[in-house]
Amino acid sequence: MDRYRLPRGVTGFWGVESASLPDGDRKEFARVCHAAARWLDARVEGIASPGVTPNFYTAVIVRGEWRVAILAHRHLALLALAVPPAKGEMEVRFVEEPEVAAVVAELGSFRLMSMEELRTPLDQADLSALAEAELAQVAYWKPHTVGELVFNYWD
Repeated sequence: MDRYRLPRGVTGFWGVESASLPDGDRKEFARVCHAAARWLDARVEGIASPGVTPNFYTAVIVRGEWRVAILAHRHLALLALAVPPAKGEMEVRFVEEPEVAAVVAELGSFRLMSMEELRTPLDQADLSALAEAELAQVAYWKPHTVGELVFNYWD
């Protein structure tokens, strides 16, 4: 089995020895979320921007009682689907929503990470492209899976 290679910047950290990371395109993320909501006959309840923490944007899509969060990495064109977090919650619970996944794939601006990728144990991932500052954060926070590393609340 090939190891899942994580790109530089995936943790959201960089060191003084490396260039800072560009921010992702919030407008494009908002466009994708609103287009997905229209396609799903739903609405975007809100879009939260990353701050010091988390390292991702969060858009909540709502249709009746059904709710899903679309997460977009702050620096990379990566998405994940999750249970919308409760206020103050700092745990990401990834979910599969085939209908949302199909819509996001059709829009094509971002790559939706699969549950298999998100659940990949970190010891099965290739971290060789990460900056030293990122490796230090991984050693400190000790994520267990690729998903915990990519979408994090580290500060």
